[in-house]
Amino acid sequence: MTGGASMPIEVAYQFMEFAPNCKVRVAYGATETSACVTTFMKDSTVEESVETVGSPLDFVEIKLIDPKTKKIVKIGETGELHCRGHVTMLGYWCEPEKTKESIDDGHWYNTGYGLFEIAS
Repeated sequence: MTGGASMPIEVAYQFMEFAPNCKVRVAYGATETSACVTTFMKDSTVEESVETVGSPLDFVEIKLIDPKTKKIVKIGETGELHCRGHVTMLGYWCEPEKTKESIDDGHWYNTGYGLFEIAS
């Protein structure tokens, strides 16, 4: 399983050639989300496992927001990833202002990391 930084697709395929009995899986998360919020099932295809970040974990909600309008984007559009659930932190220790910047009143954590695309 990879995480911590994005893995180039070519590297994942090269690794699977080098170690043919291993299946690479990409997960997505942040320190604020207790490691990961997305991953794959055992029966995911190689392409799903390597070329996307998978689906939300059980009891985790994810939405993609247009950073300018703050509205949820449509399938096929890109947006900032927001998530909430049992994996999301309650806040930064003794830093209420920083917490307010990252977590809204609905307990959605704004990852603030680049843009993602939601696929059908």
